[in-house]
Amino acid sequence: MGCLHMCPDLRALQLPQDLPDDHMLQIPILISKWKNLEILWLGGTFQMQEVLAQINIHCKNFIGLAIARAHVEQDEASAIVTLLPNIKQLFLRHAYIEKESLVMILQGCKELEYFDVRHCIGFDEGDDEIFKLASRIRTFKDEGSMLYDYDDDYFPTCPNLIVLELPADIDHDVVSKVPKLTSNWKCLEFLRFGTTFKMKEILAQISIHCKNFAGFSVSHADIKKDEATSIVTSVPNIEYLGLRNSNIDRESLLMILKGCKKLVYFDVRTAKVSTLEIIYQISIHCNNFVGLGVPNAYIGKSDASAIATLLPNIKELDLRCANIEKESLVMILKGCKELEYVDVSDCEGFDERDIDILKLASHIRTFKPEGSMLFDSDDDKERDNDGFDLDLMLSRAGTRSSVRLSARAYGQNQGITLERKKNTARADELQNKVLGDGKSRSSVKTPARAETQQRRARSSVKTSARA
Repeated sequence: MGCLHMCPDLRALQLPQDLPDDHMLQIPILISKWKNLEILWLGGTFQMQEVLAQINIHCKNFIGLAIARAHVEQDEASAIVTLLPNIKQLFLRHAYIEKESLVMILQGCKELEYFDVRHCIGFDEGDDEIFKLASRIRTFKDEGSMLYDYDDDYFPTCPNLIVLELPADIDHDVVSKVPKLTSNWKCLEFLRFGTTFKMKEILAQISIHCKNFAGFSVSHADIKKDEATSIVTSVPNIEYLGLRNSNIDRESLLMILKGCKKLVYFDVRTAKVSTLEIIYQISIHCNNFVGLGVPNAYIGKSDASAIATLLPNIKELDLRCANIEKESLVMILKGCKELEYVDVSDCEGFDERDIDILKLASHIRTFKPEGSMLFDSDDDKERDNDGFDLDLMLSRAGTRSSVRLSARAYGQNQGITLERKKNTARADELQNKVLGDGKSRSSVKTPARAETQQRRARSSVKTSARA
């Protein structure tokens, strides 16, 4: 993106469909530098209204807009009409655009000379009203457009869909269809967002149609005040929420914790709110809370004391890759008597073989200290923190249905991969992974354990050398 700052005479710009969201967020800021811009190709409708608003202010010679596989509803159509009333060329080929939105554009953009809406979904080619409104346009193309896409396989009807995942690399135009399809998924319980795009609209529809909805997760995303408000207003009764590594400010996070009083499990990692304050707010507002995930965090004595004192009945604790000393972990293990699952793997501050810790944790059904050491001498250690493990959470939570259906709306054909999983099989698989098919943890040698032993050996050599 750096080179674009150096193009004050830029006249035409094409943005790819796979442009990352954080790059796309910079485009409206850069528009003010491109006063000679005439034609713009957008890879989707994300940030479209913000971009058009800046074009309206700074680009007086602008004549043409193209959007790849756009999803144009009334808001997008209104933005085009209001912000680009004098546009002369408009390319919306392969778009999803309903007749009402197309009519709005035809009525509002009086100076259009070229308008391409071929192979669109939402209106029929040759529609009498549309044809009449477009008769003044020198070149109007609507060939191949139809009211419905009879070959559309982006999403299944799936009336019994329970779990839906929208990955981070999914096309925004596909995500745009989700709000309208939500009415088909009355059994939906869990949703994993890969981006906050259309999150507010999706949650609003979920609040209407999905009465058994229990929770969702989103990682590495920007959670602003609007998104936080939509969570509290649309799905205040959710039990599971994952915001791992998301950018969320203190005000928005506290709004969620205060508004979602039925939270049972919360997974979060943010530098803007201390772990201590998160624990305190949960203890005040969430009376049924039993599971906390704050991986990669620093857990000091005050944090450990807060967990032991304010969350004494907690059952699940995920502190993987955390910096936590033995004294703090001991405090938690002594204070939280009902713990059933504790993940403190790959932590710094205590040794995975510490006898005192293993003795205190002996009553815990699943205790994972593997890879943890008193000091980490390997500066290049790569930590595993790839997001909220929805499958693992579902299998541990003992949810209502014995069959889980996950839908991944992506792939080269943007199709659906349907995968059925039985909780019993998943539980057996997890137990085998943890216990090594009946063997004790100490007798099972894994690659991670071997790597840990190698690092510990290197650390001992360095210590001896310094001595």
